[in-house]
This record gives sequence, structure tokens and C-alpha cells, in this order.
Amino acid sequence: MVAHRLQALLMIFIGVLPQLGLAQLPHFSVAADVNEVEYGRPLSIYLQSVAPEPLKAIDLSPLEKDFATFRRGDIVRNNKINRFSMRLRLYPRKQGKQIIPSLTFKKTKTVPIEINVTPAVDPRSKSIINVSSEINRSSVWLKQSLVISMEVNTSDDIVDINSPSFDETRYQSFVLPLESKTTERNGKKRSVHRLGWIIHSFDA
Repeated sequence: MVAHRLQALLMIFIGVLPQLGLAQLPHFSVAADVNEVEYGRPLSIYLQSVAPEPLKAIDLSPLEKDFATFRRGDIVRNNKINRFSMRLRLYPRKQGKQIIPSLTFKKTKTVPIEINVTPAVDPRSKSIINVSSEINRSSVWLKQSLVISMEVNTSDDIVDINSPSFDETRYQSFVLPLESKTTERNGKKRSVHRLGWIIHSFDA
């Protein structure tokens, strides 16, 4: 539903593995659970190593450009294959062909994985949901506010939209009122919903 999709997109602005995207290396490997994912939905990647230390120290910063990254679960040991593994959940930041870049531990690198991010689709009407976002500034002073705006464009007249706050230790947010309107173009009606948040950062 759109509510769940928006919550996933807000966070953008985290046994036997499928062989899709497998990048096998002697001591360190990564695999993706899918090679195609719908925009607004997550995919998982699985990091494996012969020791837990690489998984604890792996540099995840290369992912941040094109993916919101969330760590899921602990580092666990698979005694059958004598490997330690860790799962990461990723939310693509944009549609189209995307590359999960190489991840590095010391001198060891994984091979990049290509995935296809398809447009978001309403599960009931099967129509495409267009979602766009913008931020009013790229940097702020400590405690200075910034505004994140999102626009949801769909053919459905009635849409359940939830825009929760996402307060945490480093941020405080204020939810802006939802604005909705109906437009018509080339004889086709679309409903447009605009929502947003005012964010205050408490971490320099």
C-alpha cells in the first residue's frame, strides 16, 4: 500500500542464498537476493566472510550514494560452510539500472552487482505511482531547520497516505499538513498529494 511505500521512501532522503548477483571471492563475498526490485521496496544483500572481523569493519559508505542502508540482524556463523554472514537491507534511491558498488575490507574488494529498479505500482489498480522529492538546502547549521517535500502522483482518487514523524537521537521532525488535488491531462485524471517534514538536526 502507498502508506508502506512512503514510509520506505522517507527513510531514503537499511541458509541457502540465491545465486543472483553472486560475487564470489576466496575470503569475502556478497550476494543479492534479487536482481530486480520495485522502487520503494527493499532488497537484501548478504555479506559472507571466513571470519567475523571483516563484517564488523566493512566500509558501507560506497552504498550511500544510491541506497539507503539498514543493518539487519547480527553476524551469525554457518557451520555447514564455515562462514560468517551478515544481512543488509537496501532501499534504492532512484529507478533504473543501479549498481551495488564494490565493498572493501583492507585490500579485498567485492565485485559490483547490477540490479534493475522498476517503477512503483499500486497493487490494486496496477497503475504506476510517481513519487518525487526535494530538499530546500544541501547543508545546515546545528539546530537549523530544513524542509523535505514529497509529491505522490497516482491515478487513484482515494489514496491512504501516512506521513509519520521520524524523530531519533540526531533529528527532530515536524509533519507538514497533507495537500491533495486532482488534475486532468489528455483526458486522464491524476490525484496529486504533497506532503513534507521540517527537520531539525542536533548532531554536527
